[in-house]
Amino acid sequence: MPIDMLLPRIARDDDAPPMSLDDLAKLLPKLGCAVEEVAEM
Repeated sequence: MPIDMLLPRIARDDDAPPMSLDDLAKLLPKLGCAVEEVAEM
């Protein structure tokens, strides 16, 4: 699932599926990259 779809679902947290540790592990590097991109702006 693309991060831009996932973040709003996490923020709403109403129908967000429970995330497995694997999902989280895959997501963390993407989150880190997104944060770095924003920081460089």
